[in-house]
Amino acid sequence: MAQLNAAVNEIKALVLALDQKVEARLYDTRPIWEAVQGRLDHVETRLDGIETKLVQFQAEVREQFDYIKHQLEVFAPNAADVRTRQRALDKRVTRLEGSSS
Repeated sequence: MAQLNAAVNEIKALVLALDQKVEARLYDTRPIWEAVQGRLDHVETRLDGIETKLVQFQAEVREQFDYIKHQLEVFAPNAADVRTRQRALDKRVTRLEGSSS
């Protein structure tokens, strides 16, 4: 029975020593992890801000694209009409120049 008590006491001592080592290691690394967590929080905050700005930028680009699309829809038929009239004028000038020579 004495041997059993001695073995139990030895196991208790080993567990206590191990517990102290673990606690010491946690004490050593805790400030590191707290600093890492703080930096991660900061990065997350910045990413949220960037995401908000990106969504705003996308809306602005979409708005400008719609404006440009509208302008093209308005000006494209006019440009085609101008080209058609220019060709007709070029033909008339060519005929006039040919008949005056």
